[in-house]
Amino acid sequence: MAAAIDPKKSITIVNAFVVTTVQFLNQFAVKANDKLDKLNRQIQRLEALTQLLEYKLSDIPSFSAEPSKTVASDSSDKPTASEGPEAVRVEAPAEASSAPQEVPEEYKMYVNMFKYGIPRVAVEQKMRQDPAVDVAQLAKWLPAESTEA
Repeated sequence: MAAAIDPKKSITIVNAFVVTTVQFLNQFAVKANDKLDKLNRQIQRLEALTQLLEYKLSDIPSFSAEPSKTVASDSSDKPTASEGPEAVRVEAPAEASSAPQEVPEEYKMYVNMFKYGIPRVAVEQKMRQDPAVDVAQLAKWLPAESTEA
């Protein structure tokens, strides 16, 4: 039969295993923390750049349009007194298909962002932050996305 392992030797083996495992986990935690810190700095940098871009865009007269507080009703074609004349402009049909539609005030800022070279995806993301506008309506005033690869 096999001889029993000395308890001191088994304790030494288990202790060595625990020490190496703890060292590995500590190294892993340090690396993960470093990567998270780096990612956090990148996110903060992007947020600062976004705020800077928004500030610069607000200085451009065509971008300084404030979001409209009135939204046209989808259920009726007649504007209510609270909607005002802007709602009538939104509901007005285009006279000719070849003539460009007039862009409502609440969408002008986003159309201008696209005209100044901001990617369509970024413009759509900014629109999602504004509850007064519908991202699907952007297609009326912007050219279709190109399918170049």
